[in-house]
Amino acid sequence: MRTRTKFTKSPAFLKILSLFLALILWFFIAGEGEDVWGTQVRYTYSEIPLHARGLGEDLAVAEAEESVDITLQGFPQAFDGLTPADLEAYIELNGLEEGRHEVRIRADAPAGLSIVRISPSTTEVVLEEMVSKQISVESLQRGTPAEGMMLHQVDFDPEEVFVRGPRRNVQEVEKVVFPLDLEGAEEDLFFTATLYALDADGNQVEGVDIIPSSVEIMAEIGFSEERVSIVPQFTNNGDSVKSITLEYTEVLIRAPQEVLAGIDSINTETIDLSGRPTQFTEEVPLVFPDGVTSADREAVYVQILLYEEEEES
Repeated sequence: MRTRTKFTKSPAFLKILSLFLALILWFFIAGEGEDVWGTQVRYTYSEIPLHARGLGEDLAVAEAEESVDITLQGFPQAFDGLTPADLEAYIELNGLEEGRHEVRIRADAPAGLSIVRISPSTTEVVLEEMVSKQISVESLQRGTPAEGMMLHQVDFDPEEVFVRGPRRNVQEVEKVVFPLDLEGAEEDLFFTATLYALDADGNQVEGVDIIPSSVEIMAEIGFSEERVSIVPQFTNNGDSVKSITLEYTEVLIRAPQEVLAGIDSINTETIDLSGRPTQFTEEVPLVFPDGVTSADREAVYVQILLYEEEEES
């Protein structure tokens, strides 16, 4: 007995004991949760999306944590193949009404593992009534068509949609738009575009659903346009015309820019005045040069008043 007591009090024994305790402490700290024998380990998975369960049909989550960190503990082999996508954090909202609530964050541990920590462990949740409003769809144009071309018309379907979400989010929505990229366009565009809800400053409003969420678009791209005057043409006694009244005095024409530059008017077909009454009205086709088309009309009504023979003499 005296020998054992003497040994435990010897400097060598105390050094060995200190080293042993230091090794245990080092393994515990360096292993971040590994137990003293190194049989279990801990891993922390960050930014796990937070989902809501049991939310009433007429309610929406207006505010809450978006993601959490989850620390798991278990034997190393239990972590094989485990990714953040395999984890889910959630909050139970059964029975909660509109307003502000403090809710505990939960998660389900994968087989063979236990949850050590969820950070944060709670979240403040704001529940709001779900509302909808109908709003017109608009195009958000970017760029310009190819040189000498222009956008003539944009047709899309639907022209109105519903925006649904928490009251405060829906109230922020000022317009619903789709992007229309015209840069370098030389021909008509046909495509399907996603719709976006924007606030008064043009920023996208999050947390709302657009129903339907996309729109079918036809953008008509063509030559440049110019509005020019209509000039009636007569034959057989054109000097007998006392007055002319045109249904329209101008026509909108389309053509390549170099063609438009040389046109300042469009003629009607020639109106034969022989044997006509003193006053008559007639629909007369317009005559368009090669490479020129009409953007609004192909003919025009012309009312003509002729001098009577005595007046003319």
